[in-house]
Amino acid sequence: MVIEKLVIHNVDKELKQSAKLYISDELIDVSEEKTKNLINDLYSFFTRSIKYGIFDHNETSTFSTEFAELVKNNSLSNPDFLAFSKAVLNDLKVRMDSISQSKGGYIVFVELSN
Repeated sequence: MVIEKLVIHNVDKELKQSAKLYISDELIDVSEEKTKNLINDLYSFFTRSIKYGIFDHNETSTFSTEFAELVKNNSLSNPDFLAFSKAVLNDLKVRMDSISQSKGGYIVFVELSN
């Protein structure tokens, strides 16, 4: 597994409050050992503990349309990857603000290859 790109954003939200976004403006250096360890640990945890995920099959969701554009244009450049993560994060904030019980956390976007 090779880490191609990585960005981490933060959503700060308490119950019944509006979310505040802390958006990264640059990708993280994927050559650093601590970065590799973090992604390896996350990957190991989620492949071991999470058996399946449920994604929105609505092809008009922000995630679906933005991701489809990246794939269609084969444009996974660093700026495009970062722009995608920001667009999806803004959509997530809107969704979280409408759910009073939602809480924030770190949002990790990573591109992996073999």
